[in-house]
Amino acid sequence: MKNNLRTLSALFLLLLLFSCHKEDDTLSQEQAKVERSLFNCPSYETSELTGPGSSLYFDEMIRYGDYFLYGGFDDLLVTDGFNGEVVLEKNGLDVHKFLPYNQKMLICGTDGIYELDEELNFTQKSELGCWDIILSPDGKLLFAPLGQGSVQPQHIYELSPVDFTPTRYTSNYETGMCVSLDHLFFDTQGYLWAVDCSGHLLKFDGPNLAQRISAENSNFWGHEGSNPAEDETHFLNYKDGMAVVAKAGVLFYEILYYKNGEWAPLFLTGNTPGEELPEKAVEMLRGTVQDAVITGEKLLVATNRGVHEFNLSQSEELSLDDVVNITDPNLPAESAYDLYAEPNGDWYVISTQKAVTRIRCQ
Repeated sequence: MKNNLRTLSALFLLLLLFSCHKEDDTLSQEQAKVERSLFNCPSYETSELTGPGSSLYFDEMIRYGDYFLYGGFDDLLVTDGFNGEVVLEKNGLDVHKFLPYNQKMLICGTDGIYELDEELNFTQKSELGCWDIILSPDGKLLFAPLGQGSVQPQHIYELSPVDFTPTRYTSNYETGMCVSLDHLFFDTQGYLWAVDCSGHLLKFDGPNLAQRISAENSNFWGHEGSNPAEDETHFLNYKDGMAVVAKAGVLFYEILYYKNGEWAPLFLTGNTPGEELPEKAVEMLRGTVQDAVITGEKLLVATNRGVHEFNLSQSEELSLDDVVNITDPNLPAESAYDLYAEPNGDWYVISTQKAVTRIRCQ
């Protein structure tokens, strides 16, 4: 009888400990994620992105007149209006970037650069693979190539507006171990920034490399000797300077502000030997950065595990209390591949389930 009582007592204690542990986990998860509307707007409308080719996913979108363009893995999809019929689809085209140019739309893709006009005429302008394409402040059309023939992936090229012939824009410079470039960005002072595939930050003054920043030679870029992942790095205009979102998987996550040659850390969390991170930080590190936008004083970072909302109105470096990891129950999935805003205040969110949701705020 005593053995039975001891057994029952032991079981009761185990159950009590288990229930307390589960309750702590639940509270921790509630702090790590918040379920609420992303923009506090009332109207949601979702459209499935399914064409005859049916891409695995879409992660780029833009509006062009009455048309909506969606790009992703192995597919370009054009619909007549939101939730309208598919009027053009190009399978086998990996889309990296859309760029409005001379009343037309340029599509930067793995297999080349394409042009779409208002009559839906689709033309290949260059067979050179393209990682990124932008306009310089003085109207030059610049792109970062995959590298082909004499076109080198460590350089940025200018495209002729007449026939898209490439001319090398950047001068020779000492490269890192991984040379291809992406995420081209001009700051308010006219400097050109890029990230190479080693995660190094490159600053160009005209055609010349002015600075190469890495975790090895700076005290702000990266964490514990690790550089950010190139595809988790995003540049954004903010105030009179630029904000930079930089992340490297589950290693670290940082937000920086740059102005007039000075860097200021806005946020940092990361794995450090001998330290245990809060569950909120762990959850944020699990998400992979897909896109980032600034609206007002809020920085929104879209990930595959929710949208991180940073309150930039704080005058000091942000803490975890200044960040909300939002899961919007009105969206088809917690993940977000692209955040796109229209001038009228409408927002569009592409989820990993090949669906785009329009959020109307007016």
